[in-house]
Amino acid sequence: MRISLAWVQFQLSCGRQTGLLLIVYPSRGMRCTGSDCTVAQASIIHHAVGYSIPVGGFKGVNPHSTEQSRLGRNLSLTWSGGRNQNMKISIVTISFNQKAYLQAAMESVLSQQYPDLEYIVVDPGSTDGSRELIQAYSDRLAHIVFEKDRGPADGLNKGFALATGDIYGFLNSDDLLTPGSLQAVAEHFRTHPECNIALGNGHIVDGDGRLKRHIKARGFTTRRYLRSGTQWLQQSTFFTSQAFRDAQGFNPEDRACWDYELFATIAKQGARAGYIDKDISAFRIHAGSITGAGSNFDVYRSEQRRIFQQITGRNWHLGDDLLEIAYRIEGRILRLMDGFSRPSR
Repeated sequence: MRISLAWVQFQLSCGRQTGLLLIVYPSRGMRCTGSDCTVAQASIIHHAVGYSIPVGGFKGVNPHSTEQSRLGRNLSLTWSGGRNQNMKISIVTISFNQKAYLQAAMESVLSQQYPDLEYIVVDPGSTDGSRELIQAYSDRLAHIVFEKDRGPADGLNKGFALATGDIYGFLNSDDLLTPGSLQAVAEHFRTHPECNIALGNGHIVDGDGRLKRHIKARGFTTRRYLRSGTQWLQQSTFFTSQAFRDAQGFNPEDRACWDYELFATIAKQGARAGYIDKDISAFRIHAGSITGAGSNFDVYRSEQRRIFQQITGRNWHLGDDLLEIAYRIEGRILRLMDGFSRPSR
């Protein structure tokens, strides 16, 4: 017989509750697979498990009540290790007239085989057949949002307003997640409960999916991030739902770098960043993409300066120019070293 004390979640008929449970493992009748344990028989619960109930704990649950007799059917124990093992991940994809790439993007998410995925797709009014394609996936999507919006940031806010996950991420309709990426993201947040944002590696690819550059995530601090000193891909970046709410979501007035602004706000709030040493996504740059077109560079730069002033409380000056140049040089050197250390493809 083995005894242990664990922080677990109860799934009772009255709903999910969390607390300390003293578990006595008998020689038979209780089976554990991986990190999930399920009690097979009510008699084992009744005779072999005692409750250690903290102050303010399981209100209304009496160890000697009839509720306990029903636990054999209803009790599922999840070892949290600080966070629930089966974290729900919510992904939002915004799409506008990108049918050529949209199906590949959606398939890259839906084929993850992650057990607790909530996938939301937003389209404000495509006319290229994208809506019909999205509708064809309706049985595999948690939500579809077909509403006009004020731009990508507003569309993302509409999507995340429906999200119920523990971890959030967003993927453009022309980008891709790599196989197994969501499992790696969940594992990182499970084993690093102190983190509220995690940055993974990834590739920049062209319109045909050919690899152009590898990005290894590093250096996410407010000081570095605001001066181009952070190596990152938005598509490989995930964050807790609480961090998103604390940042009050995306700024709908930002039409150029809404993702940059969100992560700058999260950084300012004292984010604890972690790094996932795995290629999580592919960022596609092509003639039809916002980045590939290059038409918004001046607007993007202007927005960055506004965000800098908002975060630091001062205007950009020469010292920041010099530090940005130094960070860019450092980044080129690190990418070169990364290229030498990676096996050739």
